[in-house]
Amino acid sequence: MRPAPPRVTLAIMVHLRRLAEADWRTLREVRLATLADAPSAFGSTYADEAAFGEADWRGRLTQRTYFLATDGPGGEPLGVAAGKRGDGEWTLHSMWVAPAARGRGVAAKLIKAVTEEAVAHGAPKLVLQVAEANMGARRVYERHGFVATGEWETIPGMRRERMVLSLPARG
Repeated sequence: MRPAPPRVTLAIMVHLRRLAEADWRTLREVRLATLADAPSAFGSTYADEAAFGEADWRGRLTQRTYFLATDGPGGEPLGVAAGKRGDGEWTLHSMWVAPAARGRGVAAKLIKAVTEEAVAHGAPKLVLQVAEANMGARRVYERHGFVATGEWETIPGMRRERMVLSLPARG
């Protein structure tokens, strides 16, 4: 019996862009894909967000900085992440990578974009909440320097833990 051939992962070109308020339809499409793919990873539901109107989506884009990863300018969405300024810290929100793009560096590029945005605004740390059952996401965050705090919260349908990344001073 021969050993199985090594698994080959093809590199993909990842293009990142910051979404503007005018991109609300794109955000809606990607966010609904996110919730359809990983309903237990987020504190919202597909049904709830499918009912949002244009003003809701535009509002999200003014309250958070969203980065969209695609397979080229104007290409297929590969992932999304958002950053939001809070009291003395930034929060990484809504991180998702399309199943076909996982393990190909998309998460790293999205985390880097949000981290750089937080540093540019002088945030001393970047925080997030990771669902207890989402071990794949936890491993990604740990590889990028996030540390579990042991602080848990329970929201309907899930328990999640706070993770923190200390950021370098701006300068």
